[in-house]
Amino acid sequence: MTSRFRWPIEACAILPVAPDAVWAVLSTPEHLTRFHPFVKYNPTDNWPGKNARDFVYYASGIVLERIVTRWDKSGIDLLVGKPGGQQSRAIWRLRPHGVDETELTIAIELNTLQWLPWPLRALPFYVAIMPSAQSYLEFVIKGLDFYLRTGQRVTSDQFGRHPLFSGKKNNRRA
Repeated sequence: MTSRFRWPIEACAILPVAPDAVWAVLSTPEHLTRFHPFVKYNPTDNWPGKNARDFVYYASGIVLERIVTRWDKSGIDLLVGKPGGQQSRAIWRLRPHGVDETELTIAIELNTLQWLPWPLRALPFYVAIMPSAQSYLEFVIKGLDFYLRTGQRVTSDQFGRHPLFSGKKNNRRA
């Protein structure tokens, strides 16, 4: 872990399938379109493996690039950011749990407000950034759990809206 990444945010869940089944989904090209409730497109480049790259097109119009820095059946490490911009880190870990279950942990280390001294970035981090990122991770895990249980693709905003990544609300009246 490099010194520029601070204050990881995590979400964890027990998934109802063995780690190999979870890995089979995560290692498939364009996998986010199956279970991510805010992703419209997820084209891949040089997939799979270390140095693989994909792009995440969110319903809100945000586009992020993900570059794989670690790839094995215990998980994936990614650098994530706007193409050519600052990068944060995402860490996906799979651990066996009981019989035919997987403990999934997703951690993100945001490279947000790093230019501010830590006392000044603490308030916005704990009041706004952390709760938003935590709910995002929980929605992603709910989507993966749903997909693994049903085999059905997750629909947009299926588990709720997110202020940064959901599409625009249609405010037209009937």
